[in-house]
Amino acid sequence: MRRGYQDGLAGIGRKALLATMLTTAAFAADTFAGAAPAFAQVQTYSIPAGPLAAALAAFGRQSGTQISYDASIARGKTSPGLSGSASREEAIARLLSGTGLNHSFTDPSSILVTAPAADLGGVPADGSTVLERITVGGGETAWGPVDGFVATRSASGTKTDTPLVETPQSISVVTRDQIEKQGAQRLEDALTYTPGVSVGSYGFNPEQDYVFMRGFQVPFFLDGTRQYRDYIVGAQLGVEPYGLERIETVRGPASVLYGQIAPGGIVNQVAKRPTPEPLREVQLTLGDPRRLQAAFDFSGPVGEDDVLRYRLTGLARSADGQMDFQGDDRLFIAPALTWSPDADTTLTVFGQLQHDKDALRPVPLPAFGTLFDSVHGRIPRDRFLGEPGFDDFDRKQYSTGYEFEHRFNDTWSVRQNLRYTHVDQTEDYTLTAFDYGSFALDGRTVDRTGWHDVNEIGTLGIDNQLIGEFDTGDLAHKLILGLDYSRSRSDWRFASATLDPIDAFDPVYDSPIGPLVPTISELKTATQLGVYAQDQIAWDNWRLTLGGRYDWAKGTTTDRFAAVSTTQKDEAFTGRVGLGYLFDNGLAPYVSYSTSFEPEIGLDGNGDPFKPTTAQQYEVGIKYQPVGGESFVALSVFDLTRQNIRTRDLNPPPTNPWAETQTGEARVRGFEAEAKVSLTDRFDLVGAYTYLDSEITRSNNPDLGKPLFLTPRHQVALWANYTVEDGAAAGLGAGVGMRYRGKVWGSSHEIEVPAYTLFDASLTYDFGKANPELAGLDLTVSARNIFDKKYLSTCSFWEGCFYGEGRNVTATLKYRW
Repeated sequence: MRRGYQDGLAGIGRKALLATMLTTAAFAADTFAGAAPAFAQVQTYSIPAGPLAAALAAFGRQSGTQISYDASIARGKTSPGLSGSASREEAIARLLSGTGLNHSFTDPSSILVTAPAADLGGVPADGSTVLERITVGGGETAWGPVDGFVATRSASGTKTDTPLVETPQSISVVTRDQIEKQGAQRLEDALTYTPGVSVGSYGFNPEQDYVFMRGFQVPFFLDGTRQYRDYIVGAQLGVEPYGLERIETVRGPASVLYGQIAPGGIVNQVAKRPTPEPLREVQLTLGDPRRLQAAFDFSGPVGEDDVLRYRLTGLARSADGQMDFQGDDRLFIAPALTWSPDADTTLTVFGQLQHDKDALRPVPLPAFGTLFDSVHGRIPRDRFLGEPGFDDFDRKQYSTGYEFEHRFNDTWSVRQNLRYTHVDQTEDYTLTAFDYGSFALDGRTVDRTGWHDVNEIGTLGIDNQLIGEFDTGDLAHKLILGLDYSRSRSDWRFASATLDPIDAFDPVYDSPIGPLVPTISELKTATQLGVYAQDQIAWDNWRLTLGGRYDWAKGTTTDRFAAVSTTQKDEAFTGRVGLGYLFDNGLAPYVSYSTSFEPEIGLDGNGDPFKPTTAQQYEVGIKYQPVGGESFVALSVFDLTRQNIRTRDLNPPPTNPWAETQTGEARVRGFEAEAKVSLTDRFDLVGAYTYLDSEITRSNNPDLGKPLFLTPRHQVALWANYTVEDGAAAGLGAGVGMRYRGKVWGSSHEIEVPAYTLFDASLTYDFGKANPELAGLDLTVSARNIFDKKYLSTCSFWEGCFYGEGRNVTATLKYRW
């Protein structure tokens, strides 16, 4: 038998947002007027003498500068290095001294290194030999790995490789290093220190991930393409975190680039890609509740010409969940291959296969005995109210696809992303009553129903982009013209069975299970075709982003029992405009306006298809990325309104007394703050604060005037990580974190669940610091909810409460060579 151990910002209007933006910009301009240009500011460097390529890479990391050059001009050249204080102009000149190479600043944070024509190694005048272009700058691109906690670039908000400070929208990046040091085992774990994000809404749920941003549940994307979504409850399945390079959240409407989605934003998972240098890693994880996990990650070039690169990532896990009889078993493997025949063409082919077993969803518990006291005592956190002989879960998922990019010349390039995902899922689970039922009579007996759910889903997504980088006078453009298409097919078969009631305080299992009665057999297909355009315009220190999109969506539902097929068609225009200013000291205030839409499947009381929900958001903020520093700070305020929400029809037709209409509206006003600071190579800080003033402003339901469900008014998360570099304790690191979530309403708005505060911690040790022969071997011990606080994550209804995750401890021994 499996067994685990287990209010302040109201009134922000559009005028106030604009006033805040103008005040911020004026303050920054007054404060930093006359500041020295970025390349003239002085900082300290420690770059040893040696190969020029290594010196330039070190300079890029320490100065926060992106450096571009043709690989051939650096081969065989050495740099005298640099130790001490210097401006970036002085530093690059000293590093290049004696090499005969030239340099120029293409913008305040980018340098182009070139060679005189005579030093190009005999390149023919017709340019028939193509040179490899190398770009360094902390080693980071929008899709690649990040050294440390602080990312500076992202493609999720613009679909181009753009610095975060130049993107006029709230974006957060959780890096591979942060995932590992915080011991995140699930996608929800990895996002707990991200502002504007609410996770863990239904306790420990190894089957699904529920992520809410700015009050609304959001979809998951993998490398920019939409992923599997649960047919019934809309939950998402995140990719195994070990297979990810980074996790990015784009908060607020993002339809202009991604089509039909809710206005809260998206979670974009960036998969690991083949690396130019050899990478070999194996790790073993032990944990409590009982967890045994092994993983490997191998990558590097195939052969000596660097035309082919590979990556193979895999994981196997056997683990218990928090609830009795709940497991968390997984097999995962992800191969990838990159082909680069020349400097202008790249094709990367991806594959993933994932098999999950026994990942039972939590069974709801009564409010009395969990949230409220009961004369019968307390219901323990690991209580299982299902049937061990009935409840079961099996899911097989695979995906395959590619990313192709080709540059025609210095101006134009094309990119195409394609991914197909297929999911086969069979689930038998127990649902407790949605009202008091028999529990109201004796305070301990819970009514139950058995559900048998078979779902087969296939999703195809393809995104075609034409990118142009050119100047018109003093304006520099980065233009993207896109055409994307997606198609999903869902075959859903559902049956129910009767189960005897169960005593929540003293359960007796092996209840007789009635025959499964088929009640639903539906086939759904959905297609979306979208055309979009975006222009990122740079003029001096100003950055203007303009984007527009038009979508055509079609959904068809076939009810096999009724032999009826219903088709719904929608189309919509969405857009975004954002303006920011880059001060030379790293400050970047911005203001933006964006819209979104999402189709609503179904018919109203008159038999007419529902209209899509729509949303508009005003956002103003300021980002700060100091020159040469390893830190990123972002503050934002926003006003988000969503219309056409389904609500009860006050005058339903006699044939449909439960008919709905679309007169509902919700508004969310809020403030978000994020700071990721690496004060030194030893000390990292992560901080996030979220204030959400949400209100259901129009509704025919009893929830009128109440906050959105599962939306806390306040959230705070803080994490500090320190590593000892010298002395007897060299290589020892420690991290400690705190998470606070305010009180929330359940989905029925009947029960308000209290706030809670949790603490996390981790210890790391690099064995190579004490013994060079053990270089590459390190240990990470992490604990979530270290004090094992018992709390409720939500109570959707009176017999629908879920305990939050209890203490979870893991120890991972990793060896990399």
